[in-house]
Amino acid sequence: MKWSYKILTVRGIDIRFHITFPLIILYALYVGSQSFARPWQGALFGALSMGLLFVCVVLHELAHSLQAIALGIQVRDITLLPIGGISLLAASPEDPKDELRIAIAGPALSLGLATLLFGGLLVGLRLGWIASLPHLLRSLETPSWIGLLVYLMAANLILGLFNLIPAFPMDGGRVLRSLLSLWLGPARAVQVASIIGRILAVAMGIAGIFIGNIMLILVALFVYTGASLENRMFSIQKQLEGMTVADILVPVETVLPENLSLGAALEIAQHSRQPDFPIAGESTWIGVLSASNLAKAAEKHALETGIAALAVRDFPVFSPFTDLFAVYTAVRESPAQAAAIRHGSDFIGLIGKDDLNRALKLRAAPHRRQGQ
Repeated sequence: MKWSYKILTVRGIDIRFHITFPLIILYALYVGSQSFARPWQGALFGALSMGLLFVCVVLHELAHSLQAIALGIQVRDITLLPIGGISLLAASPEDPKDELRIAIAGPALSLGLATLLFGGLLVGLRLGWIASLPHLLRSLETPSWIGLLVYLMAANLILGLFNLIPAFPMDGGRVLRSLLSLWLGPARAVQVASIIGRILAVAMGIAGIFIGNIMLILVALFVYTGASLENRMFSIQKQLEGMTVADILVPVETVLPENLSLGAALEIAQHSRQPDFPIAGESTWIGVLSASNLAKAAEKHALETGIAALAVRDFPVFSPFTDLFAVYTAVRESPAQAAAIRHGSDFIGLIGKDDLNRALKLRAAPHRRQGQ
């Protein structure tokens, strides 16, 4: 996802946080400072509670991801947003039963954590760490480990149940789609699940406006956008079905050396139809620059600037036999807006947004003619 940064890797899965993620920590600091008698103590307790909640969110997303890996589906990364986490799979499961297994794994883990924490509270009551139910309720009035356990138990319960709402991009939307696919087929299932998701999002948005809950309104916008995007991405996946990189790959004509200046690179780009340019180091490609990015760089940097300093070095790499939809999803999220194609140890080409959009238009043309 754009504007996200890696913080660690678990079982080969990059855990990233979006640039907006710290907003939820700031919000927790503010709410904590307003909720307890000692503002600074409350603020720290709020931040700690939110931090531990997002550890639970990571575990929730890892449950999805590890189940996907067990089914042979590659997981690109997990990104933390202020409203939760998103696992990005390299491809959608073809079997609805596999999608059901992946979708249900996250809520199952969250509900399992809630059950374990509830059990911990019962043990605390049994052993006398918690004197009584009134003692437990009083502990919620000040920062305490008992209050923290109650908060995490309730948060995981809500996380598990909320994600079962049958609306994309919630887990419940994928559960609904997988079940509908067994009855209606994949294409119709996505359409129906997307419509249901948008209806629920509108209902949540209206409810959020009436009760004055800004978070519910934001979640409604997220769900509505996710439901619409899911329908669109499925349509694109069907259009690119059966195509591989080799079907559209055109070998790169121009490779820019890393010691080239911005001015010289612009001169080359102006006389080339190539939209994206690989930047070559001593033995391999070290980055990618598009013609449009070269033009934007000229507005901010001197023409003598070396392009090695401007190259986007975080670019996906695929083989010529990779499914084209997997490349589409990677390019869409990549800061380079292009993917390098490597055969063996040699880079042989680039596929950028223009190449993929052209492939989509060509695949859509026969369908339009048939519909006329």
